[in-house]
Amino acid sequence: MVRIEMNSGWEDELGRLAFEAVQRQLQPALDRVHEQYAGRPVDEIKPILAREWAANTEGGSITDPELTQYATVISEGRRIVLQRGEAGS
Repeated sequence: MVRIEMNSGWEDELGRLAFEAVQRQLQPALDRVHEQYAGRPVDEIKPILAREWAANTEGGSITDPELTQYATVISEGRRIVLQRGEAGS
């Protein structure tokens, strides 16, 4: 029989590791979209951003309003930087 004990705070550590894995995949894709489409119209950026999101999250999707919000940021020439939020915020 194998006994597994979980240290206190394991949920936070698991969440941190999961976020870092997604960030490693997604941040370079967001940077590429920014480099190629900064200043372009939001409606032009949205399908590109949705495609890149899916390609870099194993088929995951980003839905409105986040898609429009992120596309607007890129359209305005600003870079999206993924950051882990704090619990409860």
